[in-house]
Amino acid sequence: MRTQINRMMETLQTQFGFVASFGFEIEWYVIPAEREGEIDSLHKVVLAQAARLKLGIPAIVPEKGRGQYEAAFNPRQDPFALAEAVHLFKRILRDAADGFGLMVSFAAKPFLEDYGSALQSHISLTNQEGVRQFEKKGENLSPPLSAALGGLLETLDEAMLIAAPFPASYNRFTAGKDAPLTRSWGGNNRTVALRLPLKNGPFTQIEYRIAGADAEPAALLAVMLAGVLHGLTNNPDPGPQMHGVAYDPQYKLPRLPDCYAAAKLAADNGMILRKWLAE
Repeated sequence: MRTQINRMMETLQTQFGFVASFGFEIEWYVIPAEREGEIDSLHKVVLAQAARLKLGIPAIVPEKGRGQYEAAFNPRQDPFALAEAVHLFKRILRDAADGFGLMVSFAAKPFLEDYGSALQSHISLTNQEGVRQFEKKGENLSPPLSAALGGLLETLDEAMLIAAPFPASYNRFTAGKDAPLTRSWGGNNRTVALRLPLKNGPFTQIEYRIAGADAEPAALLAVMLAGVLHGLTNNPDPGPQMHGVAYDPQYKLPRLPDCYAAAKLAADNGMILRKWLAE
């Protein structure tokens, strides 16, 4: 994967004159959830270790699920360092939890009745002068942003096997639980697959929302980067943004693969990611 990512980063720079920055947000559950005082102490220990190791995690915050939490990693231009930071954070959190007699789960959907845990990835582009290239003003998108969204949309089905790598990963894709079910994009809309969080002017980034916390970080960055390059190369139209609930049947949006077998078929038959990532 390192070879493919390096090649794509070089293509991004030499062919388009852009540099990519990446970020992650990861969610997890701590069990049992009712031991909130010990969980708070656990997270303080973990944040201190993360700071010493310069993992770039400013805070740990509660999420919607009972006993669910989230940490965001500061953006980096080195995708390998970012992916390694995620792996190291997981190890630190699990090891520290053992010392408190707690258990940590990074499963995509450890509790069927509750929210799933995501590994949301972010990407933004700058040119050689450091000027950010993703800009959204109302319904108007900068050309690089439009192209990148179009390319990512066209590769979502092929990428599902990376984003949801196990049969149990597909339990996360449940209506009403903030997991995307359709090929869709929008602004501050948590039901879409590609979200543009509220940012002013050229500070927009693309949030890639299909991956669960059980996804492999480096592979996820690779398929996301491939989708962006596909878009910049072919300039596909992303279509209008989704303002409503993206999985509402009235919008008739294409559904993402909803089980491991469907994702495997999409990956086997897909040609776009194969072009950028080889076999």
